[in-house]
Amino acid sequence: MMQLQARHWLDGILHNLQTSPDQIRHWPLMNHKKSHFLHWVEQAKKQGLFSQGWLEDVRAAFIELYHEANSLRYQYQEGQRDAAVAGIDGLKARYETIDTLLSVYLAD
Repeated sequence: MMQLQARHWLDGILHNLQTSPDQIRHWPLMNHKKSHFLHWVEQAKKQGLFSQGWLEDVRAAFIELYHEANSLRYQYQEGQRDAAVAGIDGLKARYETIDTLLSVYLAD
């Protein structure tokens, strides 16, 4: 479920970055402190469900993803659309890090 939510969130960001400003209805949640992902990580830590090291890796990767997305949104909203679009590959790479972390855990 976490992978599905993350992909849906990323798709919303990518869509907006590649859309004209007048076509954007809303941006996905951009505050990592209020995200479902970090809430899940904190609950998993409290319950001792997973390795603390792995959870910290997931937490750090999500924070980096959110920071990158916020940076690109800021560039986009400031009229630097080309720079924001150029940053999409980096955003996708950060997402792939998370996807790999989740997939590796599921494969074990």
